[in-house]
Amino acid sequence: LIFDVIVDPSLNKSTVIQNILKKLVKALDVKNFHIDQPIAVYDIVGIITSTPGVISLNNMPGAANTGGIKFVNVSGLVGANEYSDIIYDLTANARHGLILPPAGGIFECRYVNSDIIGKATI
Repeated sequence: LIFDVIVDPSLNKSTVIQNILKKLVKALDVKNFHIDQPIAVYDIVGIITSTPGVISLNNMPGAANTGGIKFVNVSGLVGANEYSDIIYDLTANARHGLILPPAGGIFECRYVNSDIIGKATI
């Protein structure tokens, strides 16, 4: 997950990003997902935009994009991180604000400390 927010200029943007990351790590914990459960994009948008200090999301082009967030499928070996070998087209499987998993599949944000990336602009 990659997100880009506009932050209140009176606040420290690093602190705002850290607060967003804490909330997203909790929300995207695999324990909160079930087989065949889609990702509700607007729930993720709500988590980000309800964080104190966030004014809005910056628009960002990309895979399964909605506003200022982008979901990206990562597969294989990336640096020291090993992911599933399944390549899944998130954009083709996004409908009505939901990203649908493959039949019998479950979404996982495997390495939350490196797989959730936030950018802030003042």
